[in-house]
Amino acid sequence: MDIQDNSFNNMQNRNNDLNSTFDDLENERKRTQEELENMDNSNLFKSRIIETEINSSLFLQQLLYFNFYYVFLAFTLQLSSHVYRIYIYDVKAAKTGTVVLIIWFIQELARIYFGYTGNLRESVKYYFLIYFYFFRFIIFLFLF
Repeated sequence: MDIQDNSFNNMQNRNNDLNSTFDDLENERKRTQEELENMDNSNLFKSRIIETEINSSLFLQQLLYFNFYYVFLAFTLQLSSHVYRIYIYDVKAAKTGTVVLIIWFIQELARIYFGYTGNLRESVKYYFLIYFYFFRFIIFLFLF
């Protein structure tokens, strides 16, 4: 009989605990509902508007994205052409051209990276412009 009384008492205690927890949750819900009813409804769902205009260009971002793949294709084709000329004709100018091609490739990857991040951050660093035009000028002088 003692075991049955103990188990009955334990179940009754658990039931009382659950009832008190349920009552606490119900009281919290009622209090929250009253607070919401007392608040000004116009401030509840007010959206935040950003005051700055978005200056990044989707078209430029797409051009930079596709230019990345074009640079790898052009570099591969031109490098294979230079290696072919060195192998077949053993021309010293082709060796110099290969070095310039590698410099162009590294510079092009840097240009794409700076353009990509600058467009997303909506700011262009001036050292990027100097860097870009300086290397372009050197490569232009070599080619012509």
